[in-house]
Amino acid sequence: MLENKIVILPVFPIYEGNQKFLDFIQELFSNQYKLIIIDDGNGENEKNYFHQMESMAKVMSHKNNEGKGASIKEALKYIREHYNKNTVIMTFGWEDGFSIAEIATICKMAFAKANTLVIGKKVNEKKIGKSPIWGFRYELIDFLNTVSGNRSSYFMNVHLKCKQNQIPIHSILFTSSNSSSSFDVVEKKIENGLESTPSFREKVSIFSFIIDYFLFLILLVFSNHHFILANVFTRFISSLLDFYKKRIQYHSFKEEAKRYFSLMGTLVVMELILLIVFVHLFHLPFFIAKLFSEIIFVLFYYGSLQYLWKENRN
Repeated sequence: MLENKIVILPVFPIYEGNQKFLDFIQELFSNQYKLIIIDDGNGENEKNYFHQMESMAKVMSHKNNEGKGASIKEALKYIREHYNKNTVIMTFGWEDGFSIAEIATICKMAFAKANTLVIGKKVNEKKIGKSPIWGFRYELIDFLNTVSGNRSSYFMNVHLKCKQNQIPIHSILFTSSNSSSSFDVVEKKIENGLESTPSFREKVSIFSFIIDYFLFLILLVFSNHHFILANVFTRFISSLLDFYKKRIQYHSFKEEAKRYFSLMGTLVVMELILLIVFVHLFHLPFFIAKLFSEIIFVLFYYGSLQYLWKENRN
């Protein structure tokens, strides 16, 4: 049984006397939503403005702007302490124009899907997307509070963590219709936070290996068949491409770069040994030796991903 419908609204910036926002708060309050509003560093001049909302909402104030991620996590801690498990939480940017009907749709879907992050996205007539609305049940509070990041990185990290922890994402698209009071809804379930088709970063990895092979053959000609030098240089180029395209996964760029290139260095040494064996011991042509070593390299590479991208529990 659903007992509590809570809306978290991080607010920055806000302008004194913004009646539209006050009307929106009143509308949510009238529809039985419990409200948590975070004054995220708007300043002394707006204190009285937020004071007007205290009869309808729990208002939290930050002296300085700490970011939406930090605001959401602070509100989640408050909910964790003051509400029970029969609770659905939603958060979004109020200025993105979500209607009460759309918010209710997210609320119902989130309540129906335990341990699932429901994301509602809205596009206008020009197909320009708005910032999404999130809906989720009480059970996800502890998980969402462990995700790193205080600003925009928080939202990116939530998607990554959902994949790592096998938490499904259920997406809903709201599109405007001719009537301002109605809308179309398109639903799409995204298992484990990613599409079921091969992920973009996997395609990039395969592409970088293809580049590596053909660049090796080109450099082999220009280097007078110095295959060791050609292989090291081409692997360096393809690794940079692969690492750059994977950057969306990183929590700490410096730490991930250290781990990634340490592993790649080890694999490159192994590949060079294989090349030398194939060329000098088995007398294979360079292009065949490189093809065999590339296949073995790819197998070792993907086998190492489980180690390389594993979640740091600490």
